[in-house]
Amino acid sequence: MPQLQVQPLALSDSQKAWVLLGVGLGVFMSTLDVGIINVALPSLVQAFHTDFPTTQWAVLSYALVSSGLVLGATRLGDMWGKKYLYLGGLIIFSLSSLLCGLAPSIEWLIGFRALQGLGAVFISGLGLAIITEVFPTSERGRAVGVIGSVVSLGIAFGASAGGLLLDWWGWRTIFLINVPLGIIASFLVVRVVPPSIRIGGKQQFDPFGAVLATLTLGSFGLGMTLGQSQGFGSANTVNLSH
Repeated sequence: MPQLQVQPLALSDSQKAWVLLGVGLGVFMSTLDVGIINVALPSLVQAFHTDFPTTQWAVLSYALVSSGLVLGATRLGDMWGKKYLYLGGLIIFSLSSLLCGLAPSIEWLIGFRALQGLGAVFISGLGLAIITEVFPTSERGRAVGVIGSVVSLGIAFGASAGGLLLDWWGWRTIFLINVPLGIIASFLVVRVVPPSIRIGGKQQFDPFGAVLATLTLGSFGLGMTLGQSQGFGSANTVNLSH
């Protein structure tokens, strides 16, 4: 069966630059949130009067959802088009960031962080795919390199940005800062990103595999959490980790 060759979309240099900015801003926002919360964990323990293993789930819930569902998100992008799924990811991420900033308890924060991870799935899974569609082969390496640099900057600035926001305005601002960034990124995506190329032929989505991957990672993470409080030799920890 011949391999499908995806031709880049015909855009001017200025249009491609705006696409790179819009996609890059979304990718930066999602990667920034990977590390920005880590410096706030002690503050969250005090704010919600809980223990550290429970608070760690504000990090784990985001990571589990974003890593467990990324393959499913890319398949849906091939089936339904990448632009509007990416835009949906931005909207989910921005809305859930607002909810995280308003969370009344650690349980709500963990749930909102999982929702935030769902938005990050589409941002991280489809952002690079959009860049690949927009830029021709001669320019694709540089564009992919820019996105890679954005990812590195987001990870590098996460801890320092989180520390500054935490010191100046409190832990809620580490989430609320995403709201204006998400609005700007969504506006750019709507205006400058062209409709995506859809791969022809019969496409299938494996919801069972996506859910199974997330549950497997979640069970392991829960086992590690219980191990810190009940001991790694306890029955609950051993059963969940295996």
